[in-house]
Amino acid sequence: MSVVGNLLYTFNRRTSFGMDFQRVPVQATGQYTGYYIRNDVSASIQRSLTTRLSVRAALVYEKTRFPEQLTPVRSDRFSLTDYSGLVELRYRPGSVDRPGPFLFTCGYTPQRTTSTRIDLSDVNSQRVTLSLQYGWF
Repeated sequence: MSVVGNLLYTFNRRTSFGMDFQRVPVQATGQYTGYYIRNDVSASIQRSLTTRLSVRAALVYEKTRFPEQLTPVRSDRFSLTDYSGLVELRYRPGSVDRPGPFLFTCGYTPQRTTSTRIDLSDVNSQRVTLSLQYGWF
């Protein structure tokens, strides 16, 4: 059974809050048989600083539970848990009534992945991104 939902709340013209969650079974492939369960929860807030410049922050929690492996070697079920954040600065040139087709984004994302299996070590990572999107969206 899948459960998916989202919430979007607009505080005012310049500030909005969003929350998404899902609990879905996913067909396992490869060495696992059956389904694994993925749970995701994310919350984000976006604030327009000017008509062209905005900032966005988000927190994401993901937990994936894998089934036990029966063949060729038995292994117990385990889970992976990801914690991540995001801070973005977004710039979209153009006028107020006609925004341009470009969106420039600079972002920072720290992430931590943990596992209940001994042989899968915990991983901490940090990422800085620069991106350019084109199109009227």
